[in-house]
Amino acid sequence: MRTVFSGGAVIIDAHAEVPSGFVVVDDGVITDVGDGEATHDILSSADRTVDTTGRLVMPGFINAHCHLFQSMLRGLNKTTQCLEDWLANDIAPYTARLQPADLYLAATAGLLENLRSGVTTVLENQYVHHHPDNTDRVARAFRDIGIRGLIARGGVDVKVPGVPNPRLETVDGFLDNVARFVSDWDGAANGRIRCEAAIQTTWLASGELCDRVGGFIADNRIGLHAHCAETRTSVASTIAGHGRREVPYFRDHGLIGPGTQLVHCVWIDPEECELIAELGATVVTCPTSNAYLASGPAPVSDLRALGVPVAIGCDGPGSNNGQNMFEAIKWSVLSDRLRTLDAGRLSEVDALDMAWRGGARAVGMEGRLGAVRAGHLADLVTLDVESPGYSGSSTLRRAVVFTGSPADVRDVWVDGIQVVRDSEVLTADRHDIHHEMRARRAAIVNFDDLAVTP
Repeated sequence: MRTVFSGGAVIIDAHAEVPSGFVVVDDGVITDVGDGEATHDILSSADRTVDTTGRLVMPGFINAHCHLFQSMLRGLNKTTQCLEDWLANDIAPYTARLQPADLYLAATAGLLENLRSGVTTVLENQYVHHHPDNTDRVARAFRDIGIRGLIARGGVDVKVPGVPNPRLETVDGFLDNVARFVSDWDGAANGRIRCEAAIQTTWLASGELCDRVGGFIADNRIGLHAHCAETRTSVASTIAGHGRREVPYFRDHGLIGPGTQLVHCVWIDPEECELIAELGATVVTCPTSNAYLASGPAPVSDLRALGVPVAIGCDGPGSNNGQNMFEAIKWSVLSDRLRTLDAGRLSEVDALDMAWRGGARAVGMEGRLGAVRAGHLADLVTLDVESPGYSGSSTLRRAVVFTGSPADVRDVWVDGIQVVRDSEVLTADRHDIHHEMRARRAAIVNFDDLAVTP
């Protein structure tokens, strides 16, 4: 099946764009990209042509960290608490009320929102396991909606006093469940779905769990996803409990390498930045979530200066109320400028490099995702650029980062298959999902629970 896109602008990657170009896709893979209009021979060879006049074609974004079940639990941070209080008071009590069907519904809603935000790949950290098939329900949502995904099956084996936790597993149980999930789902949906393991935090995982997970990921050649130094409290508890900071602790358990994604890294120190660079891990920054929960800004430009690959994530919809990838990309730059008081440290090129190449590195697909180049998979997005925000910008890339929004997204393809047309997702009925979500949300969260304390 050959599809030819022609007539509009093309953003090749973070470093290059053409005002008018064409893209040729054969059986889900980009085979040709050119400047100017497609020739008659190219157009006549197509099974389908897509007129991109007034639009731009660009790589799909890669959302490198989220918790899709939280689509059901937005807006619960009624007292503007810090992360730890929010998890204990808002997330944990309601998580126990979720049924397996809710996990599928919430994941579908979250993935629909990702598609409409120009995201074609999602790295999902799924850690809610009070029903044994919860993670399977999430994987089915990925399969059914047609998006690409890396699903990190998380684990918790440490009980926090006074906090209800329906997610606790034994070490053996966790490893057995990850092995089964990887066996069932890794490579599913024609390779769109991949799987890995996750450790939630240093303070919710025992030393035994960390040790055995380190061996498990090495033996099975899979990646690892882990929250790291998200808050000052997290760092302090790790030092108090383990006698060292979080990055050295993970290293000592064999958990950091090129296949590791360390999420947040807000409170890592300079020595930890250098250690991450030495060990080859990817850092995932979640600037909107870190602002929403007042966790702080990550040292993104410092990490990039050391050569550390950095990707961008929206985080769970409960910790920022959405899956707006444009917002996260913009704030990856703005939060670092606020941190450093230096407007020259990061630019729109850096932001898109993180969203595309950094994201591809995070999901283990560098050289296959994140660019409109021959040999890359046809995960493509078109944006409507006939608006003042685009026409008045010095480059289209700058406009995408600083004025772009999900409202600009018109079409989305994953593996060369169209899943969004004229801003409507083709693989799910958003109106039905909206009504189902409202009904289930009302059953799970009481209105009185949302009253704001004076």
